[in-house]
Amino acid sequence: MTRGGGPGPGVRGGGGGGNRNVIINRNVNRNFHGGGGGPIVGRRYHGGVWYGTGGRRFWRGQWYPYGVGPCWLLTPIGYVWVC
Repeated sequence: MTRGGGPGPGVRGGGGGGNRNVIINRNVNRNFHGGGGGPIVGRRYHGGVWYGTGGRRFWRGQWYPYGVGPCWLLTPIGYVWVC
């Protein structure tokens, strides 16, 4: 006897076909940047945290653009947030 059911889980109307015990490993490395050996966003460098080359940070009720204000420190990799 054959069992119908369709293409499997995840497909609308699939019925009971396919293997329901499959574990999908979705390990995503958000800090990977091509193996160039450069700085990684969110890591600590030179006494502060590097947030990339743009954006802004909120501190003591005020927004500070990238590189502007008392909490940005200029380092060899760019500005890091030190507050």
